[in-house]
Amino acid sequence: MSIKIPCASNPLLDELDAEKLALAALLVGVSAGGMGAITAQAGAMKAKLDAMIPSVPEVPNFKNELNGLKGKKGVALAVAVAAIQSKWGDALPDVDIAGLAGSIAGGGGIADLAGAAGLPTDAAGLASAAGLGGGAALAVGAAVALAGGADVTDLASAAGLPTDAAGLAGAAGFDFCKDVPNIDATSIVNGKISGVKDKGAAITTAVAIPEKVKNLVPTVVSNETLPSSGTSAMPRKEIFSKFTEFKDNTLKPIEDAQKKDKIEAAKSASKMRKSPEIKSAFNKASAESLDITTFFNSGNATASDKKAIEKYFVEQNKASKANAVAKKFSKINTLSTKLDFNPDDLSSGDNGKVEWKEYVVKGGKLVTVKQKSESEVQGYIQGFASNKSVIAELNKYKGAIV
Repeated sequence: MSIKIPCASNPLLDELDAEKLALAALLVGVSAGGMGAITAQAGAMKAKLDAMIPSVPEVPNFKNELNGLKGKKGVALAVAVAAIQSKWGDALPDVDIAGLAGSIAGGGGIADLAGAAGLPTDAAGLASAAGLGGGAALAVGAAVALAGGADVTDLASAAGLPTDAAGLAGAAGFDFCKDVPNIDATSIVNGKISGVKDKGAAITTAVAIPEKVKNLVPTVVSNETLPSSGTSAMPRKEIFSKFTEFKDNTLKPIEDAQKKDKIEAAKSASKMRKSPEIKSAFNKASAESLDITTFFNSGNATASDKKAIEKYFVEQNKASKANAVAKKFSKINTLSTKLDFNPDDLSSGDNGKVEWKEYVVKGGKLVTVKQKSESEVQGYIQGFASNKSVIAELNKYKGAIV
């Protein structure tokens, strides 16, 4: 006989499975068509939520944009350089953008770079007529003029650019990584960079190595032995020690027992749902496009169908009750985190009552009834009430540090 040892058992996963089963229980009375509508609505809600998530904006980077010049030639290069000058020029008045562009694309020859000059006005007019404006028009105009036979050297010289390919390449001494500043844009107005941040600013001031700190005689007594700040007279360490003891010894055993009940109830309901008898009943209901309760009451269910459905809901009702108790525990825990929490308040209103819905057979019909009980949470509430003093001290401490 083999023995199954649950080495891979995960309590958290068991709890998740219990929640899934509890959710499934809420859908018992939903027909097949209704389920499709719920799924569609959930999909629509998810789409709306996804639409609310803003896209992460791309931060323009000067170095990245200059790197994009590599491999460009002729008009394409001229347009790209002019666009960078127009976009970054005002924010980087001390950076020789045209010179850097020349160094990056150096091997392409002077003709590829002269467009950055933007000097020949007749060619600029031709470019403007083609629908280009501003710096781009001038840059393209220069390239067009060059293609028509203009003096490349004169144009480059007038633009302040090197007049030979070696000069354009920085006499082979240009280092893209070191010589091009790594600068991010911090603000953009009408397509032009108006604020920048240098990401690669080097530290030029030597940092002195501090002397070894001498051991000092403490002048402050630990707050673990003196009273905590605020109005509490109890030392901080003692507050947390007593509160931890209260949680571990009083609340945790009750919570653990409730979690176990919830998991067992969910498992029993799931097991019953998978039984051949109840599967048959659900299949018959689905074939008639009815939910299980309507099928029970329709007159089409056989005596064995009704017996299986009634047994199923006995287990389902236990799961519903356990789920309601868990929610009440969670609500009480949330209330206990408030600074003005008073355990005595748990005995008032609906705090000590648990409500849930059950399916029962009355007069031969399957109906829903609301159930209410106070006994399931009284032990939990009493646990808080019997530790009012430590809760009060903790609240004083939390109030002092807020």
